[in-house]
Amino acid sequence: MKKMILGLCLLVVAFGASGCGTLSARVNQRDVYYPVIYPGVRQDMIDMRAPNSDTTGSGTRALAALDIPFSAFADTFLLPLDALFLLFDR
Repeated sequence: MKKMILGLCLLVVAFGASGCGTLSARVNQRDVYYPVIYPGVRQDMIDMRAPNSDTTGSGTRALAALDIPFSAFADTFLLPLDALFLLFDR
């Protein structure tokens, strides 16, 4: 029973954090100029390499590392839209 509850909690956290870099890169545009290809993965990599500050600590780096596969999935899903933005953003 405890393993099932732990697995459910991990699943909820994974789905809650999934694509966080994707949304951050598209909405905030703080470090990645959008439109680019795979902006969420790029944002996660930037967050992982950022020096320690009030907003980017070791917890943020760990979440960014865990978010990379989910951001890659979300960015792949949104790739046709990104390609259109890149094509017509001149």
